[in-house]
This record gives sequence, structure tokens and C-alpha cells, in this order.
Amino acid sequence: MNPIFKWLIAVAAGIAALALALVLALTWLFDANAYKSEIESWVEKETGLALSLAGGVSLSLFPRLGVEVGRAALRNPPGFGAGNLAEFEALALRVNLGSLLAGAVVPDLVAVEGLKVRLVRAAPGRHNYDPLLAPRDGAGGPPPAVLAFGGLTLANAELSYQDQTSGETFSITDLNFRSGPFSAGRSASVAARFQFSHSAHSGQGQASVEAELSLDQALRLYRLTLLGAELTLAGPGTFRRGFQLRSTGNAGYDAKTRVLSLESLEIAATIPDIIDAPVRIRVPKAAVDLPAGTATMQRFSVTALDLDIRGELGVSALGTDPSLKGNIRLAGFNPRQLLARLGGPPPDTAADGWPNEARLETRVSGDRRGLTLDPVALTLDGIRVAGRIDLEFAPEWPLMTALRVEGLTGTRGDPLALTLSGSGRAPAEASAYRVDDLELTLGPVTARGKIELNVSGDVPTYTASLQLPSFDPRALLDHLGQAAPETGDPKALTRLSASAMVTGSGADLILEPLTLKLDDTRITGTLNVSDGLSESRALNFDLRADALDSGRYLPFTFPGTEQGSPALASFGALPSLELNGRLRLDAVIVGDVIIDNVEVVARSRGGRLELQSGSVSPRLTPGGRMAASASLTLPPT
Repeated sequence: MNPIFKWLIAVAAGIAALALALVLALTWLFDANAYKSEIESWVEKETGLALSLAGGVSLSLFPRLGVEVGRAALRNPPGFGAGNLAEFEALALRVNLGSLLAGAVVPDLVAVEGLKVRLVRAAPGRHNYDPLLAPRDGAGGPPPAVLAFGGLTLANAELSYQDQTSGETFSITDLNFRSGPFSAGRSASVAARFQFSHSAHSGQGQASVEAELSLDQALRLYRLTLLGAELTLAGPGTFRRGFQLRSTGNAGYDAKTRVLSLESLEIAATIPDIIDAPVRIRVPKAAVDLPAGTATMQRFSVTALDLDIRGELGVSALGTDPSLKGNIRLAGFNPRQLLARLGGPPPDTAADGWPNEARLETRVSGDRRGLTLDPVALTLDGIRVAGRIDLEFAPEWPLMTALRVEGLTGTRGDPLALTLSGSGRAPAEASAYRVDDLELTLGPVTARGKIELNVSGDVPTYTASLQLPSFDPRALLDHLGQAAPETGDPKALTRLSASAMVTGSGADLILEPLTLKLDDTRITGTLNVSDGLSESRALNFDLRADALDSGRYLPFTFPGTEQGSPALASFGALPSLELNGRLRLDAVIVGDVIIDNVEVVARSRGGRLELQSGSVSPRLTPGGRMAASASLTLPPT
């Protein structure tokens, strides 16, 4: 070997040995703990917060330059108690030596064990972290030309927020986070898992996220590919049977234009307490333009229980006075099948009142003061419901409705119109909704009243007070395209009014007290319907009336039939109704005979109707009339 090469190798080996000896000497002789007080003083000078380095501080130079810090705590500022704003059990920071030789500082590893951050709001505008956000001399400036690190790890971290003015708290616990090597122009894997809770609910939640994060060389375009995110929430204060959510999608942010975009976002949720079927949300494209203060969501869709909801939404004036505009479409669906999937009795006949097809279209607009659906276009088997719905965001959430039902036809084929209007209130912290000025109009008839709906239990309940002002039944029948029955008195069936208190639960309702006035006859009592949506529906009543002049309503006088007895209607079979009731009349006037204390009992069993009268006392009007008692039974026909 050439002596010169031998000499160069010897010199290089000597320099390497000297460098290694120097590194070892610095490692053994340099005591980083001696600088703890200087570090604590510098932090307090810069932030105004006291730093305590209770654990040791050690420095490593080979094979990587790094520092390790034991237990440390950053105390709260004055006025926020004696606790700590932040603390950790251990921190390790290592720098790649190769990057130092290249003139850049690239953290090779940042690992924090047992980090705890406690944020506190003592009053509006006063937070314990305010000193950390205060501007510093020399702060700001352009971002670094190179952004890179070898990885970040958080183990067993906690984050909490407390609002001392309202008592509200929120916490994240058991947070474990890791990221792979990251630098501009390449992507890094990111994964996190944690638990969370809120003081308003006694439930507990869990969440996990896996994603790919990338940044271009110009530090302008950020992109996040959500590989998978899961969220579960359960507990007595939230969802008893749990709530689960899974999501994938892509997100991007342009730092120059300040536009945030979302693409191919898909969310699948399961909420057994509300709906025993998955709910899927798809957003092909959405964007938030921060300088313009706008947000758009195009062609979004929500599917659940064979329901398909689609639409477009846009928001303007973000950050100042945001307003919303868009349209929503509910594709055609079968209400019968929907009722069956919701656990209700499946209607199986075409005459039970349930439509076979329904669809909805509406335009949506609103701001922080309220929401409006106008126009609302609902179709039920050719019957059209059109109108407007207004919801005001207030402490009691007023809701105003004005709907018009079209497409109904009378027996003559003439179009009918039904209108519904009212304004109600739903307290934000209650499960009840109240309407104080409900109004329902059909032709010449207008019903008014109040109603309150309570949804706190498994089955919704409601109470209502209804008033039906006097109207002409003959005019209503004519509006419906039906001929009025022939009566002995042409002025009969021209005045009808009613009032009732209504209570109900699900398909059951009770009218008590119920008051009717037909012409000059007053009827009071109770009426209730059980299982109104099932095939075994039942009608029960107990009614009492004062005097009834039958001659005004029958097209003959008594006795007037060929058989010498009053005409009785043939009721035939009643396959879908169980009937049980009693009607008592103080007096029935039949021609010149007054029958006192008439009682009629009606029962329907096995699809046949039976009428039976109790004791009656006929008496003559002044001038000498007979007195007798009788009973009348109408067997099944």
C-alpha cells in the first residue's frame, strides 16, 4: 500500500477516535440537569407561566442527538387555581445528525408519555391558555422552507375542557396517537384512538382514526385520505343500545386560496334506539371557501329503511350571519312497508287508509334565526299536499305551518281542498311540542284547537283541546259530493257543533269530555278508539242526549211502515270494528208520543252488530195519552 494512503487512513482513524472520545466525554461530563433552572426561568419569562422540571434531563449525542425530559408541569396562570395547565411523565426528542450536517433540523422522533392538558374558561374572554396565544417579539414570519420529522407518538394522553361559568366539561382520555415519517412531498400514516365524555350525558364514547396525510413541496396543498374512522357512543344519557359510525373519504386544503374540499365522503351509522337499520350518508363533493365565506354540498344522499333522500345545500356569509339555501328530494317509497319495518302493524288491505306510494320535494332556506321549507310538495297516491313550514330558532323553537291538501275528490269527482295551519313551540330542553292555534279547514268546516305532543317515552303521547264551531252538515256533504239524506224536516241537519278533550298514545285515543250539538239536541259523554291502526280496532262510547225529535230526521211518521213498526237500518257485517257502547236519551219524540229514559246498547262481535234497548216509558202528550214500557232487541243480521 502507498505510504501516503496509509498516512491518510491513520489520520482519519485518529480524527474519528478523537471525535468519538469527544462525544463520549461530552455525554459523560455534560450535566443537562444543571440547566433546569435556566430553562424554567426562560419559559416563565416568555410565557408568564411557571414551569416545573421535577424529573431529570438527559442529553444524548450518539447515535442521534437528543434530549429526554422526565416529569414536567406547566402551572395555571393566576386566577385559575393551583392546578397545572399541562404536564407529562416523559418526553423524548431526537434529531437526525445527517440533517444537521445538511444545515437543517429534522426531528427524528418526538415521543410524549402521559401528557395531560387541562383547558379552563373562567369567564367570557378569560382562559388559562391565553398567555400561550399572546404575540411574542420576533414571532411570526414565513413558514420554514423544509418541514419534516421522523415520527410523533403520544401515549396515554388526556385532554379536558372546563367552563366554570356553565359547569360544562368535556374530556378525552386514553389518547394514543402515532404518525410515520413525514416530510413535504411525501405522505405519512396517522393513527389515533381515544375515549371521550361530556358532562351533559352520562354515556361514554370511543373513537379511532386511520389516515394518510400529505403536503406538497411548496407547503400549499394539504391532503388527508381517511382510510377509516369509527365512533361508538353508549350510555343512559345518550343511546341505551349504542351509536356507531364509520366513515371514509378524502379531504384537501389549499393554503393559498384557503379552500377546504371534501370528496367521496361516505358515512355509515347505526342508531338502534332510533332506527333498527343502517343509515348511509354519501357526499360526492363539498367545499368550504373561507375568503368568500361560502360552503357547498353537491348531490348528497341519505339512505335508510328503503328511504332515499337526495339534495344540494349551500351556505353563505360563514362567520358573520350564515344563511342556508338548497333543495331536498325524498324519492318514492311505500308507507305500508315503512310502517312494518318500524315495528308497526303492517296494513294489508287497500281500504285501510294507508297509501301505497309517497314522495316529497321541498326547497330549504334559513339562517341562525330559523328555517323555512317553501314550497313543500308531498304526494300520497295522487293526493298532493302543498304549502309552507317555518321553524324559528328560539328558546322554545316556534314552528309555523300552512299546508294545503289537493287531489282529493268527492263522490262526484269534484276536487276538494283541505288546509292545515298553526304555530307551536318546542322547548329546547324538553321532549314536548305544543301547538296553540291549530286550524283545520275542509270546505265550509273549520276546526280549531290546541295540542301538545310528548315524546319522552317509548310511545308518543298527546293531549288536545278541539273546538268545532257550528256549521251546516248539508253543505259539507255537498262539498264532499254526497247527497244529504232525506229528512222529515228540511231544516234538520243544518247545524252541528262539537268540542272535546283528546288524549292519546300511539294508535289509541280518548275523547273525554265530548260535547256535540245537532240542531236542537245536545249530546255529551266519552268516546275512545283502541288499536286504531290494526285490524282489531275497537270503538267504545258512553253518550247521553237530551230530547231528540225523530220525526225531524225520518222521512215518515210513526207508525208509518207497512209492518207497523219504525224502520230500522240494516248494518250488515262490520269485519274490522269491535263496537261496545251505550246511548241514553232523556226523551225521544216519535210523532205524538214522548218516550222517556231511552237506553240503547250497541255491541259488535264476530263482525255482526247487535242493538238492544233498555226499559223505556212511553207517555202521551197532554190530552190523554197512553203509558207503557217496552224493550227492543235487534238480533244480528
